[in-house]
Amino acid sequence: MLSSPVTVVDELEVAFFQIPKVMHSTLGTIFSGMVEQGLRTRYIPLEEWEEYGDYRKFVIVRNPHDRLVSLYTNKNKNGDLLHTLGYGLDDGSIYEKPFEEFCKIICSVGDENADRHFRSQHLQVKDPDVVLKFEDPEEIEETLRSTFELFSFPMPHSNKSSRKADWRDYYNKTTFDMVSHRFKEDIEVFGYRP
Repeated sequence: MLSSPVTVVDELEVAFFQIPKVMHSTLGTIFSGMVEQGLRTRYIPLEEWEEYGDYRKFVIVRNPHDRLVSLYTNKNKNGDLLHTLGYGLDDGSIYEKPFEEFCKIICSVGDENADRHFRSQHLQVKDPDVVLKFEDPEEIEETLRSTFELFSFPMPHSNKSSRKADWRDYYNKTTFDMVSHRFKEDIEVFGYRP
């Protein structure tokens, strides 16, 4: 399956690796604002990235456990995400199932068959210069302002999930361990603690 596209701003020689459920919509809003300010943004497939190797590259990553809760509560809110994607659901609605069942289905799909919304994050980037964490919004805003000169206004929060405040409230030991195993490389590569 193809990865999410890379957003490129040629005038600034900047590229952003887009990872779904990691400020993807928020940054889309920011990039739209850049277009209004006269900068051009364009999208290229990750697979074509090599030709832009000298650009400053950044990515925002998210704790895999939190990312999965966001997928469950937001992207799947219409009740048919996994059915629509063809992950073997006969009843058409995984959202009505408990979170544990959702985790089992997601964790049973390997990255080679995973939709980009739950494909491992480390597979959706190539040698980023800067790795920012979703959990530190102040660092994200400061880095975008100073390093990439991307915007000069408060960072919006688009497409915010409606859910319990703490992602840990969704997990029991079984689901936590299951997700830790499925996304082990993301946890290791990006320095999250299981």
